[in-house]
Amino acid sequence: MTPALKEAYSKTLMRHHNFLAKQLFNVVVHAAPYRKNLLKAAAYNHEGLEETVVGEIESHLDNFAGNVQAIVDYYYDKKLETKP
Repeated sequence: MTPALKEAYSKTLMRHHNFLAKQLFNVVVHAAPYRKNLLKAAAYNHEGLEETVVGEIESHLDNFAGNVQAIVDYYYDKKLETKP
């Protein structure tokens, strides 16, 4: 999960953080769980449900992406954020 978190951070929040916050992120990101452990926890510790959990997450991504885009557009419209 660490590479995915670092990529997401670099594309989003990193440009808003100072040196200290960036270094803190690099420390904290190592506390992220492994993908396998995260999926098992989402399946209430039942083995073999990883694909089911991923499928459930994927079924909500379109709706989630639309909501996030609406928030991003609002920030741009109100000049609360500048486009990268």
